[in-house]
Amino acid sequence: MKKEITIKGKNDIKIFLDVYTPNRKIMGESVVIVVPGLGSLTYEYQFVAFAQFLQKKGWSTIIVNLYHWKNGARQLKDTSLLTYADDINRTVKYAKKKWKNIFGVGHSYGGPSLLFADNSQFKAVSLWDSSVRLDFSNEMKYKKLENVYVGEWGITHTFKPYFVETAKKLEPLADSMSRWQCPVKFITAGKGILVKGNRELYKKVDVLKAYHSVKSATHHFLEEGATDEVIRETWKWFQKYR
Repeated sequence: MKKEITIKGKNDIKIFLDVYTPNRKIMGESVVIVVPGLGSLTYEYQFVAFAQFLQKKGWSTIIVNLYHWKNGARQLKDTSLLTYADDINRTVKYAKKKWKNIFGVGHSYGGPSLLFADNSQFKAVSLWDSSVRLDFSNEMKYKKLENVYVGEWGITHTFKPYFVETAKKLEPLADSMSRWQCPVKFITAGKGILVKGNRELYKKVDVLKAYHSVKSATHHFLEEGATDEVIRETWKWFQKYR
């Protein structure tokens, strides 16, 4: 079963959560909180496929909308890494009322978002081709009149200066690896551009860790069999800590 719920965010914004639960009367004790990447949406194939896989295993999934089109939600232009982290913390607080075991998945910028949240609340985390830097201002155009940064990445993304200022303040990401307080598995896209950076970050992590490369994959793991491999590797990792 899938339903959409809302929880209260900072400054009274609404955080919309896509909640998938097993198709059975008795709900299991485990839930995975999935954090999409920058500009991503909760209904992308890899997230939904993972949630449906977990439903069959008796687990639940919460996919977090870090921004949404509905009234009361935050817009992408008003976000930053720290608003994402705060939304995750609030989602964990909600999840703890219903589930005993909480796990996390972060795709792309969702990886650093989990890092800067209180990740000690998770049994384990799986990073799906995680971002290796926080600041993308060199790829954006600053529009002085509107006082915004614009990223033209196929779909135009607009951010207020706070997004860039926050990212610059927290760089370099490698210096923050000590923030990991739970077991973490790095899963990289073998044909993507983040492999080298993820290997370097992996070396700096001091908690229990693992590394896996999906050799056929690019960033969103949409190649034949790639999503299935990510799901298998994540499931194996989580089974160690349930």
